[in-house]
Amino acid sequence: MGLAVSRWQAQFATRVVFGGSVFLWCMIDTVNHMQRPNHHVWINTQLRVDLEWWTEFLGVFNGKTFIVDSELVPTEELSTDACPIGGGAFFQGDWFYVNWATNYPSLANVHVNLQEMFTVLIALERWKDQLRDKWIILRTDNTTTLSVINKATFSNQLAMQWLRKLFWLSATYNFRVTSQYIPRAANTLTDAISCIHDPAHCELLLVSPN
Repeated sequence: MGLAVSRWQAQFATRVVFGGSVFLWCMIDTVNHMQRPNHHVWINTQLRVDLEWWTEFLGVFNGKTFIVDSELVPTEELSTDACPIGGGAFFQGDWFYVNWATNYPSLANVHVNLQEMFTVLIALERWKDQLRDKWIILRTDNTTTLSVINKATFSNQLAMQWLRKLFWLSATYNFRVTSQYIPRAANTLTDAISCIHDPAHCELLLVSPN
């Protein structure tokens, strides 16, 4: 019965905590498969980390939330990109670049989709204060990142760990993220940033009007 109560409490909380619903699906699925409310259930790893997310968040949440901007403002767009060597992002005149082998050696040989996802997490962590109470458009030319952000799920467990951190930032700083696809040919600035190790891309970044 305790798990069912926790589920309803969490569902109520998601009405004001954007991103919290991501960590309800496993709980809902577990409760729905209980034959009786008083039956015991096995708490697997997925359910445990979901419960830990809510326990930790509600321990610091002050019960207040703000209505984010109702319209997506073009000046609040954020773009990210990654390649097998590095990743980068651009937001309101500020940008960053990371080299996987130098800055995150454990990610140097993972699939580029994971590198794209981690770049998004770095970007949101870097600019979380500027994103507070905003509805941000994340521009990406990676369709996997687009799907993961908008559907809030991924089969890779490492990516799910990052997704939990992403929505922790979203809930804590009260911002929303909607991902939109941008063709690679139009993503020239962020592409140049992520490939700044290449002299040709470095030159493109230096002459860019942005």
